[in-house]
Amino acid sequence: MNYTYLIRSIEDIDRIDSINNLSIEEIERRSKKIDDNTTDAQTWRVRSFEGYLGVNESFKDRLRKDWQLVEQWNQLFSSHPITHTKIASILKDIIAICELNRQHSGLGPMTPIEIDYCTPHELLLLPHQQVIQQKLRITKQLYNGFQYSLFYNDKKNNDNNNNGFFKRLFSLFGNHNNSSNDHYSYDIDWNKKWNYEYIIENLSIRDDQDKRFKDLKIKIAGGVNEGIIQFIEVMGFYEGDETNEYRVDPILLLSFLNAFYFYNVNDNDNRRQDQIQQTLKEYQERQRQYIYSIPTFNKEQQLQYNQLVDNQFNLKYNNNNNNNNNN
Repeated sequence: MNYTYLIRSIEDIDRIDSINNLSIEEIERRSKKIDDNTTDAQTWRVRSFEGYLGVNESFKDRLRKDWQLVEQWNQLFSSHPITHTKIASILKDIIAICELNRQHSGLGPMTPIEIDYCTPHELLLLPHQQVIQQKLRITKQLYNGFQYSLFYNDKKNNDNNNNGFFKRLFSLFGNHNNSSNDHYSYDIDWNKKWNYEYIIENLSIRDDQDKRFKDLKIKIAGGVNEGIIQFIEVMGFYEGDETNEYRVDPILLLSFLNAFYFYNVNDNDNRRQDQIQQTLKEYQERQRQYIYSIPTFNKEQQLQYNQLVDNQFNLKYNNNNNNNNNN
């Protein structure tokens, strides 16, 4: 079952009436792009120039869409189902490794860090798949001003952070797993701010693989305990508006972290196998630690996977092109 700390199923999304004592209407008002030249500091600090939702998006609809996307992924790769909390955990691990390497190397706060990364078991696309290490580059950017959380509420005391919906929801399910559920449901600190972000690139994507992924950069607003990672962890909210550079599209992210398996839809089977063998040879020559056999998709999986990924890229780039044409 796919669930987060605060939402157990897609059906539960309809029951949300507030978050951190903020109504859904207020959250949606804050979520729109800053384009009204507001000078009200209280309003400005919780809003964003990129926005958190598209012009015609509602908060609940966006949640539903991304929950459905992750369910689609799990239906296609049912041997390794993924959860929103696991996605957040993976992003936390990547950033934590980055900062640990920075500390050990004595590098500056914005020096790009390259890390060797093995795709976690839960993200593998196929049964019994073992992977070759990939190399990620993470760049941290610091800013003078702070971005306040979309759900920041000065009137809400974080020591008593129990809004009505989540209290009712948790009482409905009870504490079936362990006592930590009470902690996650009742002690979430929404009143956070940050002045930094991370940009993640996958350097293991080859020039002759899908160029869209080679050019893709995952932008993480905030850090391991605040910002988009917290939003994903507690409710599966990845931000909306497909053209928003701060949106973390779950399908593109999961594919991005399986870079070795990308292929061009126009490549024939022989060319694809040649690419796999060439890549494997290059990794062997570089004497990497993890060298394993390479499983392949069956044809139906290939088609479904390509369609799922292509749909998300089309939303991302076609919407961008439409916006540019309208300017």
